[in-house]
Parts: sequence; structure tokens; C-alpha cells
Amino acid sequence: MSLVNATASRNSDKAYVINPNLNEGIVKPISLTSSESISAGSSSNETNSTSTNITTTPTSTAQKLNVVTSVSPITNIIKNIGGNKIDLTGLVPEGVNSHVFELVPSDVVKVNNADLVIIDGLGLETNIEDVAEEARSKYAQLQILKLGDNTITHDQWVFDFSFSKEDGDPNPHLWLNVAYAMKFANLTLDKLIEMDPQNAQYYSTNTERYLSLLRS
Repeated sequence: MSLVNATASRNSDKAYVINPNLNEGIVKPISLTSSESISAGSSSNETNSTSTNITTTPTSTAQKLNVVTSVSPITNIIKNIGGNKIDLTGLVPEGVNSHVFELVPSDVVKVNNADLVIIDGLGLETNIEDVAEEARSKYAQLQILKLGDNTITHDQWVFDFSFSKEDGDPNPHLWLNVAYAMKFANLTLDKLIEMDPQNAQYYSTNTERYLSLLRS
């Protein structure tokens, strides 16, 4: 399966994607509602995010995974899967272009304290990725999940006027394609179950509900 053709602006972080081979069209916008807000610093909504929201059950007193994410489309997917069984922090604030976003010291602390850092990869958040890799070298418990890198192979990369082949990084906005958004969800499910098996059924139920909404 080849990556969809995409048009994206590095300045606006907008991308519109249609895959004629998959018949899924454009993924519905995803945005966190005010009642589902995540840790600040971290208020997230990158332009053209994708939106479906899942009702979660009351939180338990058990210690939760500390999960740090990058841009809001990814933060939203993780929120839908992890629900209230994880402590979720999105690093890129609302309205900030992820391509020019710079970490501040408090963001580095959040990464250092994380159990899991989830990013897109594909050259989208290199500064966050670099900090996470450095933190992992110091803190053995830290794991990193790169959704985009685990969704497509190098021969599926797509370049365009905003992401030229000469610059080396492909268009990373995979979440706008339904099939890839579903892959992101399943990758997240697998990692959460691996790290928190006692809540496996909860994560699986959330994932099934989320995938059903994406299919509709």
C-alpha cells in the first residue's frame, strides 16, 4: 500500500489527504473537548487534527503510565485509546506549528519523567525525538514509540512542494488518512498493553470503539 498523495504547508501544518486506492477519503477532524483536556503545556490542537472522542470510566487509584506525546492529532489518538488509565501530556501547545516548535526546560523535565514518549517520527518532531533519545540513555524505564516510522516503509514515503526529496524528510501527516490513523491506534494499543497488561481489556475496548468511529 503506498502513501497517499498529500499537500502540506510547513508554515500552517495543514494537509489534505485522499487515497484513491483505499476509499477512505479524509479522516474526520479529531479534537479534544474541554472536558477531556490534557496536561498543560500541553494543550494541544495542531491544525487539521482528527476528532472522535471516547467516554471513559472513573479513574482508579492504581499508578498510571506517564505518557508524553508531541502534536495534538497524535495526542488525541492516544487519549482515545488510553483514556483515564494513563497520565497524558501533549507537548506542542494549541496553535503552535510543530515544524518550528522549540522545547523549554519544563518540557525536557516532562520527557525525562515519562514512561512512554509517543511521536510521529518521519522527521516531524526531531527536537522532541532527540530529547527523548537522550533521556532514554539515562532512564532505563523510558520507551519511545514512533507511529509514522512503524506505519510506512521508506519506499512508501511521499515528497511534495513542502516536503521535498532534497530536504530528505517525507510528508509526515499520516494521521489524515483513515487507514494510517487506524494503524496508529493499533500500535498504541499494543504498546500500552505491553507496558500495562492489567488494563489490556480497557485499552482493547477503547480501541475497538475508536476504530468503529473511524470506519463510520
